[in-house]
Amino acid sequence: MTLALRRRLRRVLAHLEDLWGVPGLAAGTEVEFSPRLSVSLGRTSPERRLIRLRADLEIAPGRLLDEILAHEFA
Repeated sequence: MTLALRRRLRRVLAHLEDLWGVPGLAAGTEVEFSPRLSVSLGRTSPERRLIRLRADLEIAPGRLLDEILAHEFA
């Protein structure tokens, strides 16, 4: 994952945290891309504070990636 993409994902998580009024929700939450996901677009492990997204989403249009990230973060 590029540094620019990592920063974008962090900004989206911070925005959602503010929008939903849940301070600290994004802190410690990690996002990674996995080539093992082939059926679903993403998976979340709340206890591990981990969001795993399908690898080909790494090059997806920004709005699509934002929407999927928001779904998994919720």
